[in-house]
Amino acid sequence: MSSKPQKNLRRVDAVTSRYYVGIDLGTTNSSVAYIDRLSEEGPTAIKTFMVPQLSSPGVIEKFDLLPSFFYFPAGFELAEGAINLPWKESCDYAVGKFAREHGAVVPGRMISSVKSWLCNGRVDRQKKILPWNKDNNMAGFSPLEVTSYYIEHIKSAWNQEMSGGDPDYFLENQQIILTVPASFDESARELTVKAAHMAGLENVTLLEEPQAAFYYWIYKNKVDWNKKLNDGDVILICDVGGGTTDFTLIHAVKNGDDYLELKRVAVGDHILLGGDNMDMAIAHHIEKTRMAGKAKLDALSWTSLCMKCRSLKEALLTPGADADGSVSIAGRGKSVVGTTMKFTLTRDEISKIIIEGFLNEVDFGSIDKKISSAAGLRESGLPYAEDPSITNQLAKFLKRHVKDIARDSAKKFVRPDKILYNGGVFKSEAIRSRATELVSGWLSGAEGGFTVLDNADYDLSVSLGAAYYAYTKSGSG
Repeated sequence: MSSKPQKNLRRVDAVTSRYYVGIDLGTTNSSVAYIDRLSEEGPTAIKTFMVPQLSSPGVIEKFDLLPSFFYFPAGFELAEGAINLPWKESCDYAVGKFAREHGAVVPGRMISSVKSWLCNGRVDRQKKILPWNKDNNMAGFSPLEVTSYYIEHIKSAWNQEMSGGDPDYFLENQQIILTVPASFDESARELTVKAAHMAGLENVTLLEEPQAAFYYWIYKNKVDWNKKLNDGDVILICDVGGGTTDFTLIHAVKNGDDYLELKRVAVGDHILLGGDNMDMAIAHHIEKTRMAGKAKLDALSWTSLCMKCRSLKEALLTPGADADGSVSIAGRGKSVVGTTMKFTLTRDEISKIIIEGFLNEVDFGSIDKKISSAAGLRESGLPYAEDPSITNQLAKFLKRHVKDIARDSAKKFVRPDKILYNGGVFKSEAIRSRATELVSGWLSGAEGGFTVLDNADYDLSVSLGAAYYAYTKSGSG
C-alpha cells in the first residue's frame, strides 16, 4: 500500500531548505507545523499545516489535526471510490478523522494507539499483529507499516497542497524534525525513522516531545524568555498525552552575564499511561454502574465503548462544555446482542474518575508501595503501567533524580521552580489545577514555590516547537 519514495530527492540541509517542518506523530492525533523561509510575514512565523483528509465517505476536509487512526474497510462496505484521495486513486484504507469516527462503529477493522504498539518490546513490531481484536476476515498490519501510512499521508497531502508541483518544495526535500517521546528506547526510535523512510522521507531528525514543547514556549516568549527564567531554575516538563506519560527536567544555568544555558538533566522511564487509560477507566465505570447484572461487553463492543468515552471525555472537559453527555453503542455480548445501549455521564462524574484514579493524593513515604488500580484495564496486548497514578509516577521521578540537581541532592526530591504542562490530557483546566495543587502540597514550606509556564496550545505545541527547532538548526534561532 505504501507509495514508493520520490525519485527526485535532493540533499537537504538547514540552510538550503525553504520550509522548516515539525511533525508530531501522536498516539491520538498527529500534526504538522512549518516555517516558510520566504514568507512575507518573516522567517519566524510558524504556521500549522491544515491536513486534507476524509471526514466522511467521498468528502475531503482540512483540519489542524490528523487523528492517528487507521481503518481497513471490507470490500462490500463502502461505495467504489468512497475513500479515494486527491493524490491517490483506488485507496483501500483510510487514516484520519473518517477512520476514527467510522472505526468507533466498526472497531474490528480499526487500528488505534499505534505509537504505543511501536514501543511495545514484548511483540515483534514489524509483524502483522494489528488490530489486536480484529474481524476474522480482516488482513493484519504491523505497527511499523501503519506508522508509515500516517507519515505517507502527511507527505502526500503536503506535496499536493504546498509544493505547487515543484519537487524542490516536496516534503521529502525539506528540513524535517520528527518528534518522539523522551522515554522511547533505541528500538522505538529506529523504527520511527524506518517508518519515515518507508514513507519516502529520508531527511528526518528526531527530537524529544517535551523538549519540542519547551522550544515552543521559548518561541512564544522569544523577546524575554531568559528574563522569565532565573539562574539555577529547574524546569519540570510534565507531558501526558494519549498513550504516554513523559517527564523531563531542564536546568537553567547562567553562562556569561546575560545568557542562560538550558541543559536537559533527566528523562523519565517509559510509562504507558495516558488518555487511553482514562478512556478505559470511564468505560469500566459505565460497565460497573450502568450495566450491573448484565453480561460484560465482548472485546469489539468494549473497544467501541472506549472510543466513544474518549470523545465524551474530550467534549465534557472542554471549557464551557455542557454539564453532561451521552454515548451509545450497539450490544454484541451475550444477553445484550441486538440492542442499542445509551449511557449518560456528567462532567463532574468524569472528572472524579480521572482525579481519583490517576491524580490521587500521594506522599513521598508511600510512593514505592503498589496501589490498587482504579483504571479497570483489560488485556489488550499493551504493557500498560501497573501503577495508574500519574502523581505517584511523578513523585517517583522527582525522588529518583534528586542527585542530578546539586542544590537538591541532600533533600528527598527535586523541587521544580517552573512547570510546563503539555499533552492533550492537560487541556482540562481541572486536571492542570489538580496537578498543581498536588505539587504545591509537596513543596509546602519551600522558598518561593513554583511558577506554571503558559502553554499556548496543548494539541499543537510539539509540532510548532519542532518547526522552530528545525529553524534554529539553520543558525538563526
